Amino acid sequence: MTTYRVNVHRDDRWWMIDVPELEGYRTAGGAINVGTVTQARRYADIEQEARDFICAVVGVEPAAVELAICR
Repeated sequence: MTTYRVNVHRDDRWWMIDVPELEGYRTAGGAINVGTVTQARRYADIEQEARDFICAVVGVEPAAVELAICR
């Protein structure tokens, strides 16, 4: 299991979610990830949105992702 640091801050009506470890992530096929930010409307949604974002970029199952949320 991999732990990802998730930095969050409020920006108007959204919670901005930044996952720095995804900067420049290279997939097995050679694609390079250029974005590290996603968003959530409610604070309660941050964990799920961050997990979905990480899984989409890295290509792993949600059970393989541990989050360290920093506010």
